[in-house]
Amino acid sequence: MITEIETTVAACRHINDELVAAIRRGATQYLAIGDRCDLPERQLPTEMRVFSVVKELDNAGEQPVGSVLRDAGLSTDRITFVSWLGGRISMPQTIVSILRFLGSLPSSSALVFDYMVRRHDDLQHETSMDALASEVGDPPSWHIDPQALRTLLFASGFREIKDISAEGECRRLMLALI
Repeated sequence: MITEIETTVAACRHINDELVAAIRRGATQYLAIGDRCDLPERQLPTEMRVFSVVKELDNAGEQPVGSVLRDAGLSTDRITFVSWLGGRISMPQTIVSILRFLGSLPSSSALVFDYMVRRHDDLQHETSMDALASEVGDPPSWHIDPQALRTLLFASGFREIKDISAEGECRRLMLALI
């Protein structure tokens, strides 16, 4: 069985690999929602701007997600790489708003996020996507339907979606490209 530490290390390796690919596509912003992986020892391009948010988004209330991110300094006209590991967002409508905002970023932007295949019986949620599932009334043992997740992502403006996690992991990683 794969340990949580091994899963986190693997997730960060994927995040770093996808960040490098995003930089090659022209990304000049890195937005971390939730946990942020340590960046590799190599230097990021000098024009790369790094943002970390989760509390700001979860506490946004009625303020639009785009306004919160723009107030943090994020530019909506620059190619952006987004990692969303953990980062529990309590309101399902905020999660959907975040996805719609991210889906409106310039072409070649990307999102890598995690979700749980099976939630824990104690009702504590590992990821925002898992919390979204519980808010729509499904029992704690419910498995997130990857096809429904894909549908939500496509409806939010993403054009390419692929699962990038290792086979058998409960904590799944998905890459969504704009």
